[in-house]
Amino acid sequence: MVDKSTIAKNAQMYASKGQIDKAIAEWETLLRTSPDGNIYNTVGDLYLKKKARAEAIEAFTKAANIFKENGFFLKAIALYKKILHISPLEINILVSLGELNAEKGLIGNASENFSEAAKIYLKEGLTEEALTVYEKAIQITPSDINLKLKIAELYLKIGLKEEAVKKYLSIASDYQEQGEQEKAREFYLKTIDCDHENVPAFIGIGRVAEDSGDIKQAYEYLSKALSFAFNNQDVLFHFARLAIATGNTDDAQQALTKLTELEPSNNHYKKLLGSLYLKEGAIEKAWKELSPYIDEIITLEQWDESLDLLKHFNDMDPSEVKLRLIPTFRGMNDNDSAIRELKALADIYVSKNLPEDAVRLFREVLELDPSDKEAPVKIEELENKPGIKKVPPEASLKDEAFNEIRSEALEVPDVSKEEETVSNVAFDEVFEERLAEADFYAQQGLQDEAIKLYKELLVINPNHEELRKKLGAFMPIQMPRAEEEKQHVEQPPMDSDLKDIFHEFKKGIDKELGEEDGDSRYNLGIAYKEMGLLDDAIKEFTISAKDPAKSLQSSSMLALCYMENNLYPLAIEEFNKVIKLMPPTDSSYPGVKCDLADAYVKNKEYSKALDIYNEIYARDPKFRDVERKVRIIKSMMPEEKEKPKTKKDRVSYI
Repeated sequence: MVDKSTIAKNAQMYASKGQIDKAIAEWETLLRTSPDGNIYNTVGDLYLKKKARAEAIEAFTKAANIFKENGFFLKAIALYKKILHISPLEINILVSLGELNAEKGLIGNASENFSEAAKIYLKEGLTEEALTVYEKAIQITPSDINLKLKIAELYLKIGLKEEAVKKYLSIASDYQEQGEQEKAREFYLKTIDCDHENVPAFIGIGRVAEDSGDIKQAYEYLSKALSFAFNNQDVLFHFARLAIATGNTDDAQQALTKLTELEPSNNHYKKLLGSLYLKEGAIEKAWKELSPYIDEIITLEQWDESLDLLKHFNDMDPSEVKLRLIPTFRGMNDNDSAIRELKALADIYVSKNLPEDAVRLFREVLELDPSDKEAPVKIEELENKPGIKKVPPEASLKDEAFNEIRSEALEVPDVSKEEETVSNVAFDEVFEERLAEADFYAQQGLQDEAIKLYKELLVINPNHEELRKKLGAFMPIQMPRAEEEKQHVEQPPMDSDLKDIFHEFKKGIDKELGEEDGDSRYNLGIAYKEMGLLDDAIKEFTISAKDPAKSLQSSSMLALCYMENNLYPLAIEEFNKVIKLMPPTDSSYPGVKCDLADAYVKNKEYSKALDIYNEIYARDPKFRDVERKVRIIKSMMPEEKEKPKTKKDRVSYI
């Protein structure tokens, strides 16, 4: 058995007498049975005394590795630096030190270590080894454009053009995000020089041109991209948008036609295509494309847009147009117009020998206007015809049997609430899967991957507290907003005396103001909201909304109050009111639409949110990060499977 104490004393004695070799021999006897970082460090110092640099470095390296393996990182770092002080060109030590600094979060030091190692490799002509080290550096400093450029040039030098292209493309994207359009353009062109068919580069340089105001140039770049990727939906959409902007209608029509073939359920593409047909007077083609979109916006209660589109189709089959005009007028509370269309459609059904359906329409007339004199007469005439099945008095346009008949004319797929619920459940499942994936990255120490996923999930569910906490663990400085908001909103509780006084104050205000003073009620609602008294604020805004001069502002504030109270369906209703009252040319219009889409997301109505985000994206791809929201929601939506259309797969929108 080795006597460690005796060996250590002997080694120290030899060292004190200057007998270095004997001291080293004693320590190495001990190391053979018990490797120890401190002893290797001592041996390294002894080798230095006898000018044996190589042996000293070897001993220091073994010491550093032992300390590193046992979690003594600072000791290991100190020893690596000690070695580099002796021999600055020790590449393996530089790389090991860089890895250890990176692991400890000392990114600047790590980047410097990796760069020094790469420079040495390059001096020695070892390009591939230098590349390996540079790639380690870029993993910890992904925004370092100069480093990416060095890597790209090295890839080109050794003939790896595809890898160089990826780096050039990344550099161009970085510059574009920083607003340096000319630099972005330079590197998109470098990418294209290396790869003449690089679609992302043509898309990117097209956006640079568009941001610079050169729409024609942007269109030409997208045209080039399209020649290499005719089935790419992103390319087709951007090309169609730019073709419309530059007046290249035929090209726009071809691209949009292809898009509708690739994604038949996307009514936004159909709207754009139908609008182009309208402009050139191709009414039947326009109706074919626009009618599904009109049906969709009727379900979303966007009455003004529905009416604006339907007015173009007076010469179409009147029954199909009227089937859409009736719910539109009813939604706008224009009962006179709805009754007019109901009677006209009833006459059409009489002419087509569909008296029972005509009776149901006249029943609907009576529902809207019980005093109508014509409808009872028509009902009696029709029901007295031989062989006619009597329609129950309560039957109307909402009758299920009539809906089925009418839906055959509409020829639209079922978008029932049941299916939408299934879709949303599937979306939630994907959300949870992504969250679990992010958690796994976090557990494995893959911080960048975890943060990226957490951020993407937070875009579509900003109120997810667990998610915010997890991201906050990585980014504590950037994540105080939720707590600050709570502190801002929450008010200290009132004591009972103060509550009584405040209650009497509110009663006095009610008596003094009445319900006619919309302006004062609105201002009172603002005051209550700032005090955190949301229920009182909602009451005041509901009253002030009755004043036409305050209806728009009141609905806006009601929507915000409902959002704060997590009453998302009510918020959606108010946002829709605001949109109805606000002209699309209003500068605030896109913001309200985006707020509505956000409300749909929080209410887990993802498909409706996606439709609105797509609409906003078509107008301004950079508005409120909408491009990213569209991409994230699309990636998480379950794939739709086509189903054969049956009578039960139809739906009425009236």
